[in-house]
Amino acid sequence: MNKVGLTLLTAVFGGAVALGGYKLIENKKLDGMSFEDKQKVYFANNPTGTG
Repeated sequence: MNKVGLTLLTAVFGGAVALGGYKLIENKKLDGMSFEDKQKVYFANNPTGTG
């Protein structure tokens, strides 16, 4: 049972590091964009928009 707990703890820690890294990179990427540019990116990627 101890190995299962250690494996679970390692998986949770790895997921948290991956998610944190992704959010850090995502925020830096969007910081240089203006509000209008962010809207254009959203609408270009929105598949439910009017066409």
